[in-house]
Amino acid sequence: MMIPQIANRFILKHSRKSNNVVDPYCGSGIVLVESMLNSRNSAGIDLNPLALLLARVKTTPIEPRRLTKTANELINFIYFNPSRPEIPNFFNIDYWFRPPVIQDLAKIKLEIEKIEEPERRKRLWEITKRMQKEFKKIGFNIGKTQTPIIPIYVGDDMKCFVFWRILFDEGIFTNPIISPAVSPGSQLLRTSYTATHTDEQMDRVLEVFQRAGKKMGVI
Repeated sequence: MMIPQIANRFILKHSRKSNNVVDPYCGSGIVLVESMLNSRNSAGIDLNPLALLLARVKTTPIEPRRLTKTANELINFIYFNPSRPEIPNFFNIDYWFRPPVIQDLAKIKLEIEKIEEPERRKRLWEITKRMQKEFKKIGFNIGKTQTPIIPIYVGDDMKCFVFWRILFDEGIFTNPIISPAVSPGSQLLRTSYTATHTDEQMDRVLEVFQRAGKKMGVI
């Protein structure tokens, strides 16, 4: 993982303000953050949906006073609340985290779940359900997904890359997932959505996908 100081040095040396900086393996978004801090436009690409989530979170501006207030409340809850909330359940958690860290993560998870932004949650699920419905209606195989990360199954490595390129040239960003990351025949394009996407953007995505899908023989 690149430390911020290295990214900062290269950005200042090889670009100027308002230039575009692209990180094709953005990970948790260090290059993107340093680009923002130095008044550069930035774009990041990564196959890992968790990395994309981390990068998106780190590059989303939040009103400072609200952030400070929330951070202080979280710190107080972690260090001064004696409660022991339910431990997150995922495979091999003891391998990755020490017991005290697991307890702190459980408290952080509990606090995150208390955040109330009903309008954003509602909007996100409206978009998710719409895109799932429309992709199926067009004829795409999206599997059994129930989340805002919607896969479009293509079934072939080369076809997946060509499909991705067509979409990319049309301004639609997706993550191509090929073997051995998935089993042969399960190659896919991963699409993801947020509450800030507009209806016009969704219309555009569906229109481009339908045209590209027919061209590639996927639908």
